[in-house]
Amino acid sequence: MIKEVLKRRLKNTDSVPDLILIDGGLGHLSAGQDVVKDIDVISIAKGITDTIISIVGKFEVNKD
Repeated sequence: MIKEVLKRRLKNTDSVPDLILIDGGLGHLSAGQDVVKDIDVISIAKGITDTIISIVGKFEVNKD
């Protein structure tokens, strides 16, 4: 399902996002990676005891 959503979102658009945030675990993240190659992807999943954040890509953080 994530693949279809991302394909629709990115099809025929002039504005490509710098970052995609996916609500889901590693499976959703992997599916998102299959569709987008040049966009950073973050996946967030709530576990039983904690929240899991998976990040793919290179990020620069400005601390100002």
